[in-house]
Amino acid sequence: MTSFEQPTILVRGDTSVWHIYISGIPSGRRDRVGTPISYTLVASGRCDEWHDGILGLISTCLAEGTGEAPPGNMQHRFDAVFPEADVERLLQIRDTTVNEEVQSKVHTVLDQLPGVPHGDHERMRGSWIGAVAEPEARQEFAIRVSRILQGSHAGIAGFLNLIGTPEEAVPLLDRYESAAILIEGSAASLGASVVPLKKKAIKQPCQATGRTTTHRRILLTLQANLRVVIPGLVIALVIALVIAIFLLIMPRRV
Repeated sequence: MTSFEQPTILVRGDTSVWHIYISGIPSGRRDRVGTPISYTLVASGRCDEWHDGILGLISTCLAEGTGEAPPGNMQHRFDAVFPEADVERLLQIRDTTVNEEVQSKVHTVLDQLPGVPHGDHERMRGSWIGAVAEPEARQEFAIRVSRILQGSHAGIAGFLNLIGTPEEAVPLLDRYESAAILIEGSAASLGASVVPLKKKAIKQPCQATGRTTTHRRILLTLQANLRVVIPGLVIALVIALVIAIFLLIMPRRV
């Protein structure tokens, strides 16, 4: 449903613990063969402790991706706290102290991000899919993320770059209590900024029509008649076979 090498956002929680995954945060550096390097942020925590900058990070990444905000903001912030020399040094550390330093650097970035208004005033309850290019959809997404982080809502919220239609997002409803999904595109592709997501209804067996009932009665009548006719045919065949054998073994008169 998404390519993790491209910008992806996943936030899920069960009202006690939250987990986030954000990939595709650009960097100004490239690897040895010239491929652009990007940052991936993975974090989790209790719903009674979370950094408000997480909402700022998610909202800024979405705004930059849609052109609503000038590009390069997140790139400069992360590159500033993760200079190439520090990255190479951190990669050589083989104990848990690296976690503390990385966490401190990430908090530095989050502390610099502007706060994002959030609350419980969702227009779309339950599960939905929205176009990331629409400000309304991004606002609903920010509110849902804040509720998951606060522990007042269980489910998943995500920006998934390989989903293109509501039907492709429906399988998520079998795995999570609710889903709020942003996809690439505009309201024109969905018919609205935000569209409710519902599980596919299970098809009920069709009721028999009058013609079907008549056909069924005819079949039942034929079956009943065959039960009577077939034993008679078998007996007749057996008698004919006995007579044929008898005629073959009788001595012929000269």
